[in-house]
Amino acid sequence: MSGFESRLMSQNEMSMKPREKSRLLIWAVLVLASYSLAQETGPFGLRAGMTRRQVQEIVPANRMLSSKGDDFTYSTAPQPYPLFEEYILTFSPRYGLVQIQVTANSLDDESGSLTRSRCKEIHSALSKKYGIPDKSQQCELKTENEKPCALRTEFSMWLMGSPRADQIGKISLTAFLMPSVKNQRGEDVVAGCNDPHKLWRGTILLAYEFADYPKYEEEVKKHPL
Repeated sequence: MSGFESRLMSQNEMSMKPREKSRLLIWAVLVLASYSLAQETGPFGLRAGMTRRQVQEIVPANRMLSSKGDDFTYSTAPQPYPLFEEYILTFSPRYGLVQIQVTANSLDDESGSLTRSRCKEIHSALSKKYGIPDKSQQCELKTENEKPCALRTEFSMWLMGSPRADQIGKISLTAFLMPSVKNQRGEDVVAGCNDPHKLWRGTILLAYEFADYPKYEEEVKKHPL
């Protein structure tokens, strides 16, 4: 509120009855509350509907890794989480920021236990904040079964049933485990079933879709890039 508005309110209050003052106070509180809700920060310090320029004002330009179409990949966020290495932001020309995807890669160990524990840590935090997921596989990612060389994938999803101040519509958590080995160039490749040097390479993908994301998807289908 500006100094002029403050002085004007003070002058008006002198001539107001107590009931009128009470009504004005309630109105002011409601306006401030609605403004606060509209501006509520979402995941990683980002808000639904932000423009690219707004993100550029709070994330250094040298932290952008790549861009493709409407997707811009950064190595950090205004409020980063240590586990995640990449933050992929999807901007709609009409709706602004509509999706945030974050990834954790290079979770390597012999049994996949590191990926499982990190996945369960995130799953637990999401469940505490957003409630029981609509679909959940509990991040088990078992490696001891009849298919020793198969890719393991587990998926959990939270659907927001009513409008939220942060405008989150859906959250999905996906964990992958792939048997891998280093080739002669030091690159990760899929391991053979009987390879004694096989490790389990894990990746975790967490995605937040904001309320306008379905509208953005429909526009992309009608007018593909």
